[in-house]
Amino acid sequence: MGIEAQRAAVALFAEAEGMIILQELAEIETGKGADALDRRPQLAAALALARQAKCPVIVAKLDRLSRDVAFIAGLMVQRVPFIAVPMPIR
Repeated sequence: MGIEAQRAAVALFAEAEGMIILQELAEIETGKGADALDRRPQLAAALALARQAKCPVIVAKLDRLSRDVAFIAGLMVQRVPFIAVPMPIR
């Protein structure tokens, strides 16, 4: 899923849910490893903005947030809200 397809998926989801996208942050760095936030400043910024605005981070697919289950579990434990856009069922 390319960056334009990801943008479109998130925009469609936000529109359907009546959400406003506060800011778009894009990053091409890998999400692998325990030091993912050190190597992904845009993700760190998105998480900080979400905490400040008390809103979720929305990603086109869960693996765009991270492929590390422990990292995602850590976000859940810290109560950092995120939404992985559901794939359409055909």
